[in-house]
Amino acid sequence: MKRQPSPTLARAAETISPAELCLAPELSTLAALDATLLAATTLLEFNYPYLTRSPGKPAMASPEGVEEHLIESISILAKALRGNLSAYYAAIRASCEDQEVQKEFLF
Repeated sequence: MKRQPSPTLARAAETISPAELCLAPELSTLAALDATLLAATTLLEFNYPYLTRSPGKPAMASPEGVEEHLIESISILAKALRGNLSAYYAAIRASCEDQEVQKEFLF
């Protein structure tokens, strides 16, 4: 069985179901926050190439000053928050799917 990537709020913003909104009315606001964080981290990675370094790839540059370290920290925190938002949305979606399965068994 192939595992599907977990849905992010930014990707799912147009397909949030009414059941999901009833269960978590804050989803539309969180989707906007997720999209904003995605835009901000993308812009930071474009302006500061060292943010996109990976373990197998040599860094183009390293953060040198306080500003660069702050930017790197902001990027790390934004990515962590996006991960948490995605996990929250996945839990809401799973809960809605479970409720639909339960309804099918009742009828």
